[in-house]
Amino acid sequence: MREGADVTVTIYSATGQLVRRLDLGYKNAGVYTSMEKAVHWDGTNEHGERVSSGLYFYTIQAGEFAAAKKMIVTDRSVVLPVLMSRRWLLACSA
Repeated sequence: MREGADVTVTIYSATGQLVRRLDLGYKNAGVYTSMEKAVHWDGTNEHGERVSSGLYFYTIQAGEFAAAKKMIVTDRSVVLPVLMSRRWLLACSA
């Protein structure tokens, strides 16, 4: 990120329904691709229920930066691909 900004990651089902919104608050300028700085998602929806295996989409909004990618969630809670961009890493931990 070139400048500090409020960051939001939004996860959608393959049909486009909102699954979870992660409001990360203000993040300083920098690169967030290490596991220590990664965005962590516990694999649950807005109601705290575990999501099923399958295809999901996620977006990240950080100031004027916006990106979208797809990911696969498996029964072992592995998310592939986890690398959203050269500046952000999304990791699933459960």
